[in-house]
Amino acid sequence: MAVRGPCCDPGSMKWFLVRLLLAAFIVFVLLPSRAGWAMGTRARQPNVVFILADDLGWADLGCYGNRVFATPNIDRFARGGVRFTEAHVCTVCMPSRVGFLTGKNPSRLARLYGAKQPCLATPWDPLPPGEVTYAEVMRAAGYATGHIGKWGVRHWQDQGERDRGFGSCAFTEDWYFLPNYRYPYFEGENHFLDLAAGENPGYLVDAMTAKAEEFMAANRGRPFLLTLSHFAVHTPIEGQGKPELTAAYRERAKAAGITINPDYAAIVESLDASTGRILDRIRELGIEENTVVVFLSDNGGEVNPETKGGIPITSNAPLRGGKATVYEGGIRVPLIVRWPGVTKPGSVTAALTAVEDVYPTLLGIARVPIPEKQKIDGVSLVPVLRGEKESVRETMFTQWQGAVVRRGSWKLIEYPPYVPTAAEIESARAKAAKKKKEFSPPESKRLAIELYNLADDLGETRNLAGEKPELVRELRRELHAWMKDMHGADNYSLDRVREDARKLGQSYPDP
Repeated sequence: MAVRGPCCDPGSMKWFLVRLLLAAFIVFVLLPSRAGWAMGTRARQPNVVFILADDLGWADLGCYGNRVFATPNIDRFARGGVRFTEAHVCTVCMPSRVGFLTGKNPSRLARLYGAKQPCLATPWDPLPPGEVTYAEVMRAAGYATGHIGKWGVRHWQDQGERDRGFGSCAFTEDWYFLPNYRYPYFEGENHFLDLAAGENPGYLVDAMTAKAEEFMAANRGRPFLLTLSHFAVHTPIEGQGKPELTAAYRERAKAAGITINPDYAAIVESLDASTGRILDRIRELGIEENTVVVFLSDNGGEVNPETKGGIPITSNAPLRGGKATVYEGGIRVPLIVRWPGVTKPGSVTAALTAVEDVYPTLLGIARVPIPEKQKIDGVSLVPVLRGEKESVRETMFTQWQGAVVRRGSWKLIEYPPYVPTAAEIESARAKAAKKKKEFSPPESKRLAIELYNLADDLGETRNLAGEKPELVRELRRELHAWMKDMHGADNYSLDRVREDARKLGQSYPDP
């Protein structure tokens, strides 16, 4: 029979102390390190990087079906996160940005075209000072906040002394966009913040990316929110691509026997390279597991040629139309989100989204509550990102020269009748003279109601309004109730549209 020494005797005091020390080592040393290893830095609020492209079309990326433009970095990013196929914004820049910043449908903050014309509402005013932006909320919660690039919501100085929550700002222009992508970037009143006069930082997309890298590195030790708001791929396009990329696309198109805008393709590739640099820098800083990256465009791609008789800037096919239209090509955009440990890599969702959903989604990711005084219209997409819900909304509304309601696969558009008044014609003439442009008087437009089933007609080619009168009436009632809510009862009247319809020999059916 084996005889145990006293140190190995389970009943001995020495063995008891050994076990006690071992247990203490596990509890106080190994378990905390294992927990920290398992959670990474997730106990801290996650960093949020919001990359916003300008005028990038739904079909401009490889992960959305494009086989001409080279977008390997964004495609890789999509494989690591969730890709939305039904993301919608407004059809032009400013209202989309108002929606992102406030969480409200831009029509709620709109100035009407003339008195009481609800179908023609468009947000064309500065961001009201009483609105609380997502950046203001996150900065109050301890986030370092930065905005790099395009502001696009009226003149920056119209915001008074407030920076709207973005503590660090660079490359922010007064108005919509800059004259070109290569130095010198600015003319006249357009200027950048945080750029010394005479400095030549190089190609605009690259210079902005470098600033973004600097911001992330400087704030790696605390939660940060970075909005990288590109000017790309907004006009101007001609001559704005990097020459070597433009030449390569020109040769590629010639060899394939296809027609593309080579400068536009080159700018798209530069945007993709920028995204790759951002993703790489996040990994190099060791913050990848605690950084959520959101990629989105502010409206659909511009399909009109930049010059008369020129090559169209891009194509949104199979979608109809493009920027400044309320067809899908103007309002449906790429949206990709990578949230490590939450989003399923390589997943795709058809969840219906609206422009105002960005605000509650960013705050939901950051685990920051929405201020009670900021009454929003948006719905958080966090349950979709977590895979808990297939969708968080059943309807979506938007306006621009017409009003849209989307419910399920059904989409109704109402283009109201419109006859310009003498005052409106003179106003248009004065604006043309001020901008030294040829005057084109506003045109009269007849009432048009269109109904599409996007489930089997993604290109909006078959107007079913005449075949489904009951559905049209139902959706119009819903649409007009929404417009009345957006603009208020005092600003909702159909007198003008009825009179304009009469002048055009039409009748206007009550909703």
